[in-house]
Amino acid sequence: MALRRTGSSPPLFVVCAGHGDVLAVAQLARLLDDEQPCYALQAPLDLDLPRAELFDALLNRYLADIASVSPAGPLVLAGNSCGGYLALELARRMRHDGPPPLVALLDTPCRITGAGYAADRFGRWLARRASFADRDGAPRWIRTAYAMWTDRGHEVHVRATAGYRPAPYPGPVVLFRAQVWRLRGLTPSGVYVSARRWASVTRAGFDVVDVPGHHWSFLREPRVRVLADRLGAVLAGTEVPR
Repeated sequence: MALRRTGSSPPLFVVCAGHGDVLAVAQLARLLDDEQPCYALQAPLDLDLPRAELFDALLNRYLADIASVSPAGPLVLAGNSCGGYLALELARRMRHDGPPPLVALLDTPCRITGAGYAADRFGRWLARRASFADRDGAPRWIRTAYAMWTDRGHEVHVRATAGYRPAPYPGPVVLFRAQVWRLRGLTPSGVYVSARRWASVTRAGFDVVDVPGHHWSFLREPRVRVLADRLGAVLAGTEVPR
């Protein structure tokens, strides 16, 4: 999905964690520099495949989408939450001339634990039976969890990336880490956002940029404005405001 087609900078492709992220990513794109083209990659719902085949099928679909816009590069890849795994693997499989692209991980855990995947499956089972959660009177965290657990795009990405272990990547990586969960190193779904683990799989520069909010809020107003400022600085190669 094209969020901004025009601009002189290398295009930014953002792998959304789920379909519900698209509006938030669109707001992020609007807050970036006017010369920054931006595209959102969403999970297709027509891939009825076993989990073992789904990861590669998604990558092939996204590679074709990227090639239709930027067949020769350069470009930048980003991914929100589990979308970061797909962004990293897309970067690894690029066949463009020049150095490997920059990858921006938006609060992406270094791994999805078995417990985290089981918790996600249980949440989806519960959400199908708990219609109360989408009512306006429910607490915000319940409504947020309900929206995630009923998001079919998010379900596709979680299924595809369950058990993923990142291999060494030869290009630069920046982890944008939500501050609220930093001390415990946990996101709400029971997975780890560990700078040390990500640093161990990068080979051409790794940086951590903290952003305000938690895993479910850093991409929403008003915190997304801080993310946009800091991501914009990374994309421009200037000093990141802290």
